[in-house]
Amino acid sequence: RAAFLCDRHSNPEEMRTLSLSGHCRFWLPDQLVSKSVSHGFSFNILCVGETSIGKSTLMNTLFNTTFESEEAWCIYCISIYFLPNQVNIIPIIVKAETVSKSELQKLKIKIMSELVSNGVQIYQFPTDDEAVAKINSSMNAHLPFAVIGSSEEVKIGGGGKWQYPWGVVQVENESHCDFVKLREMLIRVNMLDLREQTHARHYELYRRCKLEEMGFKDTDPDSEPFNLQETYVAKRRGFIGELQLKEEQRRQMFVSKVKETEAELKENGRELHERFEILEEKPRDFEEEMNTFNRRREAAETLVFSRLFCLQKRQPLNNGKNVIFYSQYI
Repeated sequence: RAAFLCDRHSNPEEMRTLSLSGHCRFWLPDQLVSKSVSHGFSFNILCVGETSIGKSTLMNTLFNTTFESEEAWCIYCISIYFLPNQVNIIPIIVKAETVSKSELQKLKIKIMSELVSNGVQIYQFPTDDEAVAKINSSMNAHLPFAVIGSSEEVKIGGGGKWQYPWGVVQVENESHCDFVKLREMLIRVNMLDLREQTHARHYELYRRCKLEEMGFKDTDPDSEPFNLQETYVAKRRGFIGELQLKEEQRRQMFVSKVKETEAELKENGRELHERFEILEEKPRDFEEEMNTFNRRREAAETLVFSRLFCLQKRQPLNNGKNVIFYSQYI
């Protein structure tokens, strides 16, 4: 059918052009983009620098947003010598507006020479891909990037700015700083390579070191091939033995704690029982004291009455009147 149409419309001007309603053939880049946009991906940036050097402003400018970090802060005190095996290092020079262009170029050369002399490996933009080899080669020559951070907006031309009494420094003006180069290299061109380097190199190196610390090595002490299954079984057996030992220790500790608690409860119960017996004896003692007091009172009253009766018989009448004696015990 297509051949028939071509023969019929031999004149290219008379041929009808049809627009595609979807993808044709293989569109892997678009599929990867759609998958990443729908599922999302992780891209971590660790910005290390001195206090008040402009780290937060640079991150806000890089992503064109304001990160709220008042409630969560993390302070890193890391030597750059130990970082190449952990992360991808991209050196930058902040507050580049404070240095002239000639001094800035000398500063870049000095920083790179010091990094090389101290054996610090920085991230080099990949040049093995033909699509980005040219731009990455030129950007590698611009390292370290001299950047400026600002959260203010310029009405004319757009972009960020930094206001000075003698003029305005534009963040996105490549003649003023390398912020655009940093953003392009970091986000647009090499983000996938940075993520792959982190996963394939740094994470695998970390994983290998951790396995070696656990005893999983390529060769045994006799330089013979390493059997992962035997090492795993031995490690598992040792781990189970340690677990059982800890479990037995915890069980014994629990039993001793229970015994101590039971002994303490028994002692407290004995003390309470003694105090209860003492409290029970007090009413009996009080009752005995009351009975003794009553008996003594009755005896005293009987004695007084008997004496009064005797005195009344012995004493004569006074003026024809009877003398009456009163007792407080009557």
